[in-house]
Amino acid sequence: MTILHPITDLLFDLFPEANGERKALVDAMRRFYTTGGVEPNVTVQDDMVQVVLDVESAKEEQRTYQKAVADCEAGEYAKARTLLEDLITRRPAHSEYHRLLGQVVAELGEPEAAIDHLIDALRWDPKNTHALIMMGNLQAKHRADIDTAMRYYEAALAVDPKDHLAANNIAAQFLQLGQWDKAEDWFEKAISIRPDYPNSHHGAAIVAERKGDLDSALFAATEALRNNPKQDELYRQSLALARHAAHELVGRDLGRTVVRRLSEELHQSSGRPVRSVADDSIPTAARLEVAEVYHRPDHVVRYKPGYPCVEH
Repeated sequence: MTILHPITDLLFDLFPEANGERKALVDAMRRFYTTGGVEPNVTVQDDMVQVVLDVESAKEEQRTYQKAVADCEAGEYAKARTLLEDLITRRPAHSEYHRLLGQVVAELGEPEAAIDHLIDALRWDPKNTHALIMMGNLQAKHRADIDTAMRYYEAALAVDPKDHLAANNIAAQFLQLGQWDKAEDWFEKAISIRPDYPNSHHGAAIVAERKGDLDSALFAATEALRNNPKQDELYRQSLALARHAAHELVGRDLGRTVVRRLSEELHQSSGRPVRSVADDSIPTAARLEVAEVYHRPDHVVRYKPGYPCVEH
């Protein structure tokens, strides 16, 4: 496909980033017409700009890339590696091809090769935040070089201050170092950016537990559970942490104190008393029967008396 544009004031209006300069105009048009990582051939002839697009090549590359992504999701990393190496041979300047290949070889147990591919990704695009974060991860986990890892995470945040993964990973490094206050600050930052990311809530729960703040640990762990529909290994760890915090709180007789406080708050806000009733017949550990729903003069909290941590 060939597109011809006369060089007029209107064309510079369409590409204002060129600031009226022809070389900048060519660069801006090349960026705009790049499709699937395939750059067009943009040339100036007299007062005309010619843009030649290799549409079929771009489509084929995109199909190959998507196949590589699908292979990664299916755990077929060897297949993905072959596809990505072929793509890079054809299009070596594509940062994301190098980045994904770095991820693939890391999964195949070749961390040093992964670092090399990520370096190539960043040479072509120093603002590739996925590559920056992955480099930070490899520097921390494989080379145990926390200082270098932090530089990559900070570089990712400099590109995108709303990158919750970079903030979360910085928090995780401070957690590993036992610097609880810094870890707490960074987990809070990550949560403020992406409130539904369960890893950050789980990390915040660990920090709170280490600091002896069991109330916050329990809350953060339950937030991690609430935001994790996968019910994966992270979910199981969050559940174990929540149970531990709950047992500790009840063991210190803090559970009853919380229940009494909440009952009093409900009493004050609704104007109706709260009555607790031991009831082994209910299907759950405890439940609240709100007065207005049950058309009663009082609220009723039913609980199984022998259930562990029933206050929770």
